[in-house]
Amino acid sequence: MAKPKVEPPRFKTCGVTTVVLSSLLDRDAVDGVLVSRMGRGIVPASYLATSREEVEAAGGANYFSSGHLHCLRNPLKEGKRLAVVGVGCCIEGVRHVLARTRIYAKSLKYTLGLFCSSQLDREMVSLLLREQSIPPEKVRAVNIKRGLVRIGLDDGRNFRFELPLFGAAKRRGCSFCLNVQNSCADLSVGELGAPDGRVIVVVRTKAGEDMLRLAGDALDLEPAPANVMSSALAVELRKSRSLSKSSSSDPSG
Repeated sequence: MAKPKVEPPRFKTCGVTTVVLSSLLDRDAVDGVLVSRMGRGIVPASYLATSREEVEAAGGANYFSSGHLHCLRNPLKEGKRLAVVGVGCCIEGVRHVLARTRIYAKSLKYTLGLFCSSQLDREMVSLLLREQSIPPEKVRAVNIKRGLVRIGLDDGRNFRFELPLFGAAKRRGCSFCLNVQNSCADLSVGELGAPDGRVIVVVRTKAGEDMLRLAGDALDLEPAPANVMSSALAVELRKSRSLSKSSSSDPSG
């Protein structure tokens, strides 16, 4: 488990992801990091960050990113050394690119995967917010944690809703995804099962080891208890059982 020794600005849980990605740039391990952020009006934007400040600007939660990997097209053609941060489907896309086009393997050096149970459809969330008399264009932050959806507005007002209210806004494809722990990434990071102020960090490859090493003394690390992954595993199990029931009730087989 990990937390930064000095918390960066704009973070969802504690800022470990920001610290790791910033360290890659600071240590000249990459030329850029593909990140995404949620702009005003819950409009997602992906871009190639080339400085610590640009990485920090992408801090915080973003449940609406789409078309993330399109931003790699030109940097890959230019031969830039790159790191990518994203949810499971995004990192699976990176692995697919590497499998099909090995010439890019030297450019796509690091992947940092975020734990994810589902993402949200922006249009559906906008509709749900308007039903609650909240103008989407004034939303500055959305944070989902422990069954609650917290909405922050530009004028300083904050709202809190039970997560089931937003159930209809979950992307349909997310119901079929069991990759909650982002198992394709070099380094996976998530808060499911971690105590407040810390995140789980799973090192999966040599590149993942290098990412953690490059972060150096900026992180406070401690061994994770044996049951620390229980929450993430429970989400995967619930999804698996749901899919199994759907399959068994489908008369087409």
